[in-house]
Amino acid sequence: MDVNKFKARRVKKLYKCTECKQIVPYNVRGVCDGAACNGILEEYNYKEDLKDNHYYKLYTELEMTPMVVKEHTAQLSSKKAYDYQKKFKDKKINVLSCSTTFEMGVHRELVVRVEARMLQHMQLHFVLIIHTI
Repeated sequence: MDVNKFKARRVKKLYKCTECKQIVPYNVRGVCDGAACNGILEEYNYKEDLKDNHYYKLYTELEMTPMVVKEHTAQLSSKKAYDYQKKFKDKKINVLSCSTTFEMGVHRELVVRVEARMLQHMQLHFVLIIHTI
């Protein structure tokens, strides 16, 4: 099969069935071709239908930014730990997961959310997740 013979084209209009709500790119005498459907096809403006849709707005209007996440632990070298702290304060690291002892040194104006969770067989472990603004 020669794929060069296939051509994609933009759909100029969409149609929606009044009964089964099927959306199709063609209209033959206004008849819906859905199984056992007696509905009629009407011109459909998807942008109007989606203008107040939360998820449509997320996908079309939300500015996506890179997410940089690092873990700050006692196993890090002093140099690496300092590097993570500096990058976090300079907002080059968005999320820094670390122990509660490190949390004491973080400037409060940088913190958006601090989270503590119960983990591993109901023993209390702290997972401190610090988000920069």
